[in-house]
Amino acid sequence: MEFRWQQTVRLVAALGALTLAGCGPQKVVPQRDVDVCRGARWQTMPGDGMAPTVLARESLAWVSYDGARTPRVGDVVIFRVGDGADDVHVSRVVGVGPSEVTFVDHLLVSSGQDRIEHAAPVAACLASPSDSTCRVFEESVVGDSHRAWRVQRHVVSDADNHQPFGTWSVPAAHVFVAGDNRVVSQDSRVGPRGHGRPLPRSALLGRVVAVQRDGRCAPQLGT
Repeated sequence: MEFRWQQTVRLVAALGALTLAGCGPQKVVPQRDVDVCRGARWQTMPGDGMAPTVLARESLAWVSYDGARTPRVGDVVIFRVGDGADDVHVSRVVGVGPSEVTFVDHLLVSSGQDRIEHAAPVAACLASPSDSTCRVFEESVVGDSHRAWRVQRHVVSDADNHQPFGTWSVPAAHVFVAGDNRVVSQDSRVGPRGHGRPLPRSALLGRVVAVQRDGRCAPQLGT
């Protein structure tokens, strides 16, 4: 009886070791996740400008734009602003030219013909300084439930709240981008009021379709 007990203990230990080594039962991945990430390319999130949606160093799956799918408000995009290895960035399209975009206290309120609405805070802030005041909101295109995303704004001092209001022009064949971590993000709002830095569509490498989390390729909100 004691011998059988010892065999059982060894068997359980061996199975545990195999599981830790990646030899255990495979996780069942939803078919939608597989379909979303099939054929996608991968990019590591370079910083915290897209928190709380995406955090620094998370892996993003992205696909190129084609004639059937052009940039639209709500897309999270990968784009290039130079030739260096650090010149690839990630942000969210909040305006498609020709149009204007308007922010009030770091929150998007209009984008061309699209009006934007905000729900009450829906989650805790992420990648936010511990000494800041931070709140999370859900932004969405009015009348389009498929285009909704989370943004956060936090203020360490009065100097951080340097954009209480602003309207920027977006020329034709350009997009206006803003990170979801609104005070931290370096994006199209950097220019003076009315003279931001919209991106030519040619700078867009593609749109993010998923984030890799917990071994899964999870479809991205707002895409």
